[in-house]
Amino acid sequence: MVESDENIRRKLGARLQAQRLLHNWDQESLAYEAGISQSTLYRLEKGGSVSLDALIRVLRVLGLLERLDALVPQAEMSPVAQVRESRQKLRKRATGTRKTTQKNSGWQGFGQSVSFDDSEGD
Repeated sequence: MVESDENIRRKLGARLQAQRLLHNWDQESLAYEAGISQSTLYRLEKGGSVSLDALIRVLRVLGLLERLDALVPQAEMSPVAQVRESRQKLRKRATGTRKTTQKNSGWQGFGQSVSFDDSEGD
């Protein structure tokens, strides 16, 4: 059976209240340090609906923010995705236009082509 959102919020609120008491915080002081109203903290501890920002602020003051990694672990990339990403980083696209180079056939001065090849004119 899937647990209801309300039941999960109540359990979370009870755990936060226990952590607050363990750290000898009263609601007024914790709410002040977290930058939220005392009524928001009360709702949070009773399983009411509050903003995610309020939860994060309370967790930070209680020193529990690092535990969010255990709640939602960072997704690991599959080996195939890692190879694909590394290939995309290595590939570079050409930019701009290519310049065509002409073979230098000699000096072109005074409107006439002059070759430096010795075989001509012998």
